Amino acid sequence: MKEVLEHIPQNNDNSFVYRYFCMPKFDGSYHFHSELELTYIESSSGKRFVGSNISEYTEGELVLIGSNIPHCWKSNVPEEPDDKYAKAKVLQFRSDIFETNNFQISELKFLKNLFQKSSSGILIKGKIRGEIVKKLYFKNSDNSFQNFIQFLEILYLVAQSTETELIDSQFSSLDFTHKETERFNRVFSYIVENFTNDILLNDLSELAHFTTTSFCRYFKQITKKTPIEIVMEFRIKHACNLLKTSEKSISEVCFDSGFGNLSHFNKEFKKSTRLTPFQYRQMFLKC
Repeated sequence: MKEVLEHIPQNNDNSFVYRYFCMPKFDGSYHFHSELELTYIESSSGKRFVGSNISEYTEGELVLIGSNIPHCWKSNVPEEPDDKYAKAKVLQFRSDIFETNNFQISELKFLKNLFQKSSSGILIKGKIRGEIVKKLYFKNSDNSFQNFIQFLEILYLVAQSTETELIDSQFSSLDFTHKETERFNRVFSYIVENFTNDILLNDLSELAHFTTTSFCRYFKQITKKTPIEIVMEFRIKHACNLLKTSEKSISEVCFDSGFGNLSHFNKEFKKSTRLTPFQYRQMFLKC
Protein backbone atom coordinates (compact mmCIF):
# COMPACT_ATOMS: atom_id res chain seq x y z
CA MET A 1 0.00 0.00 0.00
CA LYS A 2 1.25 3.47 -0.85
CA GLU A 3 2.55 5.86 1.79
CA VAL A 4 -0.27 8.16 2.93
CA LEU A 5 1.74 11.01 4.46
CA GLU A 6 2.81 13.36 1.68
CA HIS A 7 5.79 15.66 2.14
CA ILE A 8 5.36 18.89 0.21
CA PRO A 9 8.60 20.34 -1.18
CA GLN A 10 9.22 23.72 0.40
CA ASN A 11 10.70 26.78 -1.23
CA ASN A 12 12.31 28.89 1.45
CA ASP A 13 11.90 31.96 -0.72
CA ASN A 14 8.10 31.64 -0.86
CA SER A 15 5.25 31.18 1.58
CA PHE A 16 3.38 28.78 -0.69
CA VAL A 17 3.87 26.15 -3.38
CA TYR A 18 2.01 26.42 -6.69
CA ARG A 19 1.73 23.34 -8.91
CA TYR A 20 0.11 22.60 -12.24
CA PHE A 21 -0.76 18.96 -12.96
CA CYS A 22 -1.42 17.49 -16.41
CA MET A 23 -1.65 13.70 -16.63
CA PRO A 24 -3.73 10.93 -18.21
CA LYS A 25 -5.81 10.61 -15.03
CA PHE A 26 -5.83 11.47 -11.33
CA ASP A 27 -5.08 8.28 -9.44
CA GLY A 28 -3.05 9.35 -6.41
CA SER A 29 -3.21 7.56 -3.08
CA TYR A 30 -5.48 8.72 -0.28
CA HIS A 31 -3.05 10.95 1.62
CA PHE A 32 -2.66 13.88 3.99
CA HIS A 33 -0.13 16.63 4.73
CA SER A 34 0.24 19.50 7.18
CA GLU A 35 -0.19 22.11 4.44
CA LEU A 36 -3.59 23.51 3.48
CA GLU A 37 -4.45 22.93 -0.17
CA LEU A 38 -6.57 24.84 -2.67
CA THR A 39 -7.29 22.66 -5.71
CA TYR A 40 -8.98 23.67 -8.96
CA ILE A 41 -9.95 20.83 -11.30
CA GLU A 42 -9.42 22.26 -14.76
CA SER A 43 -10.21 19.03 -16.58
CA SER A 44 -11.40 15.65 -15.22
CA SER A 45 -14.32 14.00 -13.47
CA GLY A 46 -14.62 11.12 -11.04
CA LYS A 47 -14.66 10.56 -7.29
CA ARG A 48 -13.39 12.93 -4.61
CA PHE A 49 -12.41 11.54 -1.19
CA VAL A 50 -12.13 14.04 1.69
CA GLY A 51 -12.04 12.82 5.29
CA SER A 52 -14.68 10.09 5.41
CA ASN A 53 -16.71 11.62 2.55
CA ILE A 54 -16.91 10.29 -0.99
CA SER A 55 -18.56 12.43 -3.69
CA GLU A 56 -18.59 12.84 -7.44
CA TYR A 57 -16.47 15.70 -8.79
CA THR A 58 -16.57 17.37 -12.19
CA GLU A 59 -14.56 19.79 -14.26
CA GLY A 60 -14.44 23.28 -12.71
CA GLU A 61 -14.51 22.16 -9.07
CA LEU A 62 -12.67 24.34 -6.53
CA VAL A 63 -11.93 22.95 -3.06
CA LEU A 64 -9.99 24.16 -0.01
CA ILE A 65 -8.75 21.34 2.23
CA GLY A 66 -7.39 21.95 5.71
CA SER A 67 -4.23 20.75 7.42
CA ASN A 68 -3.91 16.96 7.89
CA ILE A 69 -7.27 16.21 6.25
CA PRO A 70 -6.91 13.03 4.15
CA HIS A 71 -7.99 13.39 0.53
CA CYS A 72 -7.55 12.30 -3.06
CA TRP A 73 -9.18 12.57 -6.48
CA LYS A 74 -9.77 9.49 -8.64
CA SER A 75 -10.56 10.11 -12.31
CA ASN A 76 -13.20 8.15 -14.16
CA VAL A 77 -11.58 5.91 -16.74
CA PRO A 78 -13.32 6.18 -20.13
CA GLU A 79 -14.01 3.03 -22.10
CA GLU A 80 -12.05 4.38 -25.04
CA PRO A 81 -8.87 6.37 -24.27
CA ASP A 82 -8.76 9.89 -25.66
CA ASP A 83 -6.41 12.85 -25.61
CA LYS A 84 -8.22 14.75 -22.85
CA TYR A 85 -5.85 14.89 -19.92
CA ALA A 86 -6.69 15.38 -16.26
CA LYS A 87 -5.52 18.87 -15.29
CA ALA A 88 -5.45 20.72 -11.98
CA LYS A 89 -4.05 23.87 -10.41
CA VAL A 90 -2.94 23.36 -6.81
CA LEU A 91 -1.88 25.92 -4.21
CA GLN A 92 -0.34 24.52 -0.99
CA PHE A 93 0.72 26.48 2.08
CA ARG A 94 1.24 26.13 5.82
CA SER A 95 -1.13 27.83 8.22
CA ASP A 96 1.71 28.82 10.56
CA ILE A 97 2.93 31.52 8.14
CA PHE A 98 0.01 33.57 9.50
CA GLU A 99 0.21 32.55 13.15
CA THR A 100 0.46 34.63 16.33
CA ASN A 101 1.22 38.27 15.60
CA ASN A 102 -0.22 38.27 12.11
CA PHE A 103 -3.66 37.27 13.41
CA GLN A 104 -3.58 40.41 15.56
CA ILE A 105 -3.64 42.51 12.39
CA SER A 106 -7.30 43.32 11.87
CA GLU A 107 -7.01 43.00 8.08
CA LEU A 108 -5.91 39.36 8.45
CA LYS A 109 -8.41 38.16 11.05
CA PHE A 110 -10.52 36.57 8.31
CA LEU A 111 -7.80 33.93 7.88
CA LYS A 112 -8.31 32.34 11.29
CA ASN A 113 -11.98 31.59 10.62
CA LEU A 114 -11.20 30.39 7.09
CA PHE A 115 -8.56 27.93 8.30
CA GLN A 116 -10.93 26.58 10.95
CA LYS A 117 -13.63 25.99 8.32
CA SER A 118 -11.12 24.32 6.01
CA SER A 119 -10.80 21.42 8.46
CA SER A 120 -14.12 20.22 7.03
CA GLY A 121 -13.06 20.75 3.44
CA ILE A 122 -14.76 23.64 1.61
CA LEU A 123 -16.37 23.31 -1.82
CA ILE A 124 -16.41 26.81 -3.35
CA LYS A 125 -19.20 27.66 -5.76
CA GLY A 126 -20.80 30.69 -7.40
CA LYS A 127 -19.49 33.86 -8.97
CA ILE A 128 -16.45 34.31 -6.71
CA ARG A 129 -15.12 30.91 -7.79
CA GLY A 130 -14.47 32.35 -11.26
CA GLU A 131 -12.58 35.31 -9.79
CA ILE A 132 -10.41 32.97 -7.72
CA VAL A 133 -9.62 30.73 -10.69
CA LYS A 134 -8.45 33.74 -12.74
CA LYS A 135 -5.88 34.51 -10.03
CA LEU A 136 -4.71 30.89 -9.73
CA TYR A 137 -1.78 31.43 -12.02
CA PHE A 138 1.65 32.53 -10.89
CA LYS A 139 4.17 33.58 -13.50
CA ASN A 140 7.72 32.34 -13.12
CA SER A 141 9.21 35.62 -12.08
CA ASP A 142 11.43 36.98 -9.35
CA ASN A 143 8.67 39.20 -8.04
CA SER A 144 7.90 37.14 -4.93
CA PHE A 145 6.26 40.12 -3.22
CA GLN A 146 3.69 40.52 -6.01
CA ASN A 147 3.04 36.77 -5.94
CA PHE A 148 2.46 36.93 -2.19
CA ILE A 149 -0.06 39.78 -2.61
CA GLN A 150 -1.86 37.69 -5.23
CA PHE A 151 -1.81 34.73 -2.83
CA LEU A 152 -3.44 36.85 -0.10
CA GLU A 153 -6.06 38.09 -2.58
CA ILE A 154 -6.98 34.49 -3.37
CA LEU A 155 -7.40 33.62 0.32
CA TYR A 156 -9.48 36.76 0.85
CA LEU A 157 -11.81 35.84 -2.02
CA VAL A 158 -12.22 32.30 -0.67
CA ALA A 159 -13.08 33.72 2.77
CA GLN A 160 -15.57 36.20 1.26
CA SER A 161 -17.46 33.57 -0.74
CA THR A 162 -20.99 33.02 0.55
CA GLU A 163 -21.66 30.13 -1.82
CA THR A 164 -19.73 27.33 -0.16
CA GLU A 165 -20.42 23.83 1.10
CA LEU A 166 -18.65 21.97 3.91
CA ILE A 167 -17.59 18.56 2.62
CA ASP A 168 -17.14 16.54 5.84
CA SER A 169 -17.97 18.34 9.07
CA GLN A 170 -18.03 15.02 10.97
CA PHE A 171 -14.34 14.35 10.42
CA SER A 172 -13.33 17.87 11.46
CA SER A 173 -15.16 17.53 14.78
CA LEU A 174 -12.72 14.82 15.86
CA ASP A 175 -9.66 16.00 17.76
CA PHE A 176 -7.14 13.72 16.08
CA THR A 177 -3.54 13.46 17.10
CA HIS A 178 -1.05 12.92 14.28
CA LYS A 179 -0.89 9.24 15.29
CA GLU A 180 -4.67 8.90 15.06
CA THR A 181 -4.70 10.59 11.65
CA GLU A 182 -2.17 8.04 10.41
CA ARG A 183 -4.24 5.18 11.85
CA PHE A 184 -7.42 6.37 10.15
CA ASN A 185 -5.57 6.90 6.87
CA ARG A 186 -4.15 3.37 6.87
CA VAL A 187 -7.66 1.97 7.13
CA PHE A 188 -9.44 4.34 4.76
CA SER A 189 -6.65 4.20 2.19
CA TYR A 190 -6.98 0.43 2.12
CA ILE A 191 -10.73 0.72 1.54
CA VAL A 192 -10.29 3.35 -1.19
CA GLU A 193 -7.78 1.14 -3.04
CA ASN A 194 -9.62 -2.16 -2.58
CA PHE A 195 -13.37 -1.57 -2.33
CA THR A 196 -14.05 -3.52 -5.56
CA ASN A 197 -12.39 -6.59 -4.00
CA ASP A 198 -13.26 -8.63 -0.93
CA ILE A 199 -12.46 -6.66 2.22
CA LEU A 200 -12.32 -8.58 5.48
CA LEU A 201 -13.10 -6.94 8.80
CA ASN A 202 -10.13 -8.74 10.35
CA ASP A 203 -7.76 -7.13 7.83
CA LEU A 204 -9.08 -3.64 8.63
CA SER A 205 -8.83 -4.32 12.37
CA GLU A 206 -5.21 -5.40 12.02
CA LEU A 207 -4.36 -2.25 10.04
CA ALA A 208 -5.75 -0.15 12.89
CA HIS A 209 -4.13 -2.37 15.57
CA PHE A 210 -7.51 -3.01 17.22
CA THR A 211 -9.58 -6.04 18.07
CA THR A 212 -12.52 -6.45 15.70
CA THR A 213 -15.02 -5.19 18.29
CA SER A 214 -12.93 -2.15 19.22
CA PHE A 215 -12.28 -1.34 15.56
CA CYS A 216 -15.99 -1.33 14.65
CA ARG A 217 -16.67 1.06 17.53
CA TYR A 218 -13.72 3.27 16.51
CA PHE A 219 -14.72 3.35 12.84
CA LYS A 220 -18.33 4.25 13.53
CA GLN A 221 -17.27 7.03 15.89
CA ILE A 222 -15.40 8.65 13.00
CA THR A 223 -17.64 7.99 10.01
CA LYS A 224 -21.03 7.48 11.72
CA LYS A 225 -21.25 4.36 9.55
CA THR A 226 -20.08 0.77 9.79
CA PRO A 227 -17.16 -0.41 7.62
CA ILE A 228 -19.61 -2.49 5.56
CA GLU A 229 -21.80 0.58 4.93
CA ILE A 230 -18.79 2.62 3.75
CA VAL A 231 -17.59 -0.15 1.41
CA MET A 232 -21.13 -0.51 0.06
CA GLU A 233 -21.35 3.25 -0.54
CA PHE A 234 -18.10 3.17 -2.53
CA ARG A 235 -19.30 0.21 -4.60
CA ILE A 236 -22.65 1.81 -5.42
CA LYS A 237 -21.02 5.07 -6.50
CA HIS A 238 -18.59 3.11 -8.66
CA ALA A 239 -21.48 1.18 -10.21
CA CYS A 240 -23.36 4.43 -10.89
CA ASN A 241 -20.37 5.78 -12.76
CA LEU A 242 -20.03 2.60 -14.86
CA LEU A 243 -23.73 2.67 -15.72
CA LYS A 244 -23.44 6.31 -16.84
CA THR A 245 -20.16 6.16 -18.74
CA SER A 246 -19.75 2.62 -20.08
CA GLU A 247 -21.62 0.15 -22.24
CA LYS A 248 -20.94 -2.76 -19.90
CA SER A 249 -23.85 -5.02 -19.15
CA ILE A 250 -25.51 -4.71 -15.75
CA SER A 251 -24.04 -8.08 -14.84
CA GLU A 252 -20.53 -6.84 -15.70
CA VAL A 253 -21.10 -3.65 -13.70
CA CYS A 254 -22.21 -5.76 -10.76
CA PHE A 255 -19.02 -7.84 -10.61
CA ASP A 256 -16.69 -4.97 -11.57
CA SER A 257 -18.05 -3.02 -8.58
CA GLY A 258 -17.22 -5.76 -6.10
CA PHE A 259 -20.58 -7.50 -5.72
CA GLY A 260 -20.67 -11.28 -5.53
CA ASN A 261 -24.03 -11.84 -7.23
CA LEU A 262 -26.60 -9.92 -9.28
CA SER A 263 -29.44 -10.33 -6.80
CA HIS A 264 -27.48 -8.68 -3.99
CA PHE A 265 -26.32 -5.91 -6.33
CA ASN A 266 -29.87 -5.10 -7.46
CA LYS A 267 -31.10 -5.04 -3.87
CA GLU A 268 -28.34 -2.76 -2.58
CA PHE A 269 -28.48 -0.48 -5.62
CA LYS A 270 -32.23 0.10 -5.30
CA LYS A 271 -31.88 0.60 -1.54
CA SER A 272 -29.32 3.37 -2.15
CA THR A 273 -30.71 5.09 -5.27
CA ARG A 274 -34.40 4.06 -5.19
CA LEU A 275 -33.92 2.89 -8.76
CA THR A 276 -32.95 -0.40 -10.35
CA PRO A 277 -29.63 -0.39 -12.24
CA PHE A 278 -31.61 -0.54 -15.50
CA GLN A 279 -33.77 2.46 -14.53
CA TYR A 280 -30.68 4.40 -13.48
CA ARG A 281 -28.94 3.76 -16.80
CA GLN A 282 -32.06 4.80 -18.76
CA MET A 283 -31.82 8.27 -17.18
CA PHE A 284 -28.50 8.88 -18.94
CA LEU A 285 -29.16 7.37 -22.34
CA LYS A 286 -29.01 9.86 -25.23
CA CYS A 287 -32.30 10.66 -26.86
